[in-house]
Amino acid sequence: MEELIKAHQQAKEKHALAIAELNALQTRENELKGKSYALTFQVDSAEQQLSKALTSESLEKARASVEEARKKESDVRMLLKNIERAINDIKLKLPALHNDVYLAEVEIWLAQKERLIQEAKAHSAIPQLIMKAYAAAWQTGYRWELEHFIREEIMKADFRVNPEVLAQLKNEMIKQIWPEPDTQILNL
Repeated sequence: MEELIKAHQQAKEKHALAIAELNALQTRENELKGKSYALTFQVDSAEQQLSKALTSESLEKARASVEEARKKESDVRMLLKNIERAINDIKLKLPALHNDVYLAEVEIWLAQKERLIQEAKAHSAIPQLIMKAYAAAWQTGYRWELEHFIREEIMKADFRVNPEVLAQLKNEMIKQIWPEPDTQILNL
């Protein structure tokens, strides 16, 4: 069980790191887009100076200024393309990472469910066992599995024919899980 929990934690950490990296790249992308806009303005300004140059010296300065601005703009655009590519790569990986987290949660639930089934077959303290099942389902996000688990697995055990245990189970569940007095528990 500890290995499953550790695998689940690692999957969650990988997913969180990918999201953090995606956010950082998107922030950097926005910064570079602003810088690209400013450099485009510089290129336009340098080109205007080039067209207004009167002497050969001012013409050379203007040409050098245009070349430098174009080089900077080209470098920023290249960085921007690389960042966009990295963002797309991460976005493609995110569903798989999310699926890894989901599969790890399923493995934890299945292991807990199997352990609880074995406990149900070995003990008659059913209300406490149901509460353990409920806690396990709540912790892993599988509350929707709890009803099926109780109905299909625990109630199939040998003790299900004992009406006193079932009445005790119903009363305990009403107290612990459904505290509202008007709530009905169906088909237990």
